[in-house]
Amino acid sequence: MTSRSFALVSCAQARDLDTDLPLLVNEFIALGQHVQIVDWDDPTLDWTQFDVTIVRSPWDYHERYAEFLQWIDRVSMVTHLLNSPDVLRWNTDKCYLTDVIDAGIAVIPTSFLTTQADVEMFAFADDVVLKPTVSAGSNNTHRFVNDVAAAAKCAGELVAQGRVVMVQPYQISIDEMGETGLVYFGGQFSHAFRKGAILGAQSRVANSLFVQEEISHTTARATELLLGGAVLEYITSRFGSAPLYARVDMVESADGTPTLMEVELTEPSFFLHTSHGSANRFAEAAWIA
Repeated sequence: MTSRSFALVSCAQARDLDTDLPLLVNEFIALGQHVQIVDWDDPTLDWTQFDVTIVRSPWDYHERYAEFLQWIDRVSMVTHLLNSPDVLRWNTDKCYLTDVIDAGIAVIPTSFLTTQADVEMFAFADDVVLKPTVSAGSNNTHRFVNDVAAAAKCAGELVAQGRVVMVQPYQISIDEMGETGLVYFGGQFSHAFRKGAILGAQSRVANSLFVQEEISHTTARATELLLGGAVLEYITSRFGSAPLYARVDMVESADGTPTLMEVELTEPSFFLHTSHGSANRFAEAAWIA
């Protein structure tokens, strides 16, 4: 295996929070590769020194979204950026879900509010989750239970800030079964994990760079693998090749079938500690990409 130089892109606030980073560094070194953890907004960094630059945990990008998009354009001109610039631009705004829905993939019912008129006309359900379409992790994620007025007020405030708001009915199955995440490297299924509910039974907001989550290994069901495969097939067809990494988050719908929550192609945690050999699978896929 020829030695190459890899950058794993994070941010100053996330370096000690991203538990995948040390596992990946160890694996790249074990494969004889040069690897360095870097901050996406480091003005002193010479990006030409890296053969491959991999976006991992720039979890503050949503706070400077326009600057981050400019960084994608600039860095991709001098190094092999992964995931690809087109994938990153598309995936960093959750309006991408409209494209996934149009492709016929089962997605949690999702509405997008862009104006105050949209907010005033929208019929908020009794149990909803809303957040800006440009947001990392659980930042500005709100759940409103039996409080339509508060949901409308929150949505109106976000729209007034120039943000697009996505609204989804809360999936009650999360409280009992959690979410399932399917992780893919180089277009191949790597592992699955189970995530406990972040938003509790009462109205609340999750608003931090990193939320402590209840994560455990799980074995993906056949129906979950079918949904994950359909999502990966769509992404591959849309962009012409499989992404280096993808995380497909899903939840069980009322009829017992899995339904897509979102597909993470920018800065997802892989929870590598839940699956033996997963860090190696990622490093080998990155070397090939």
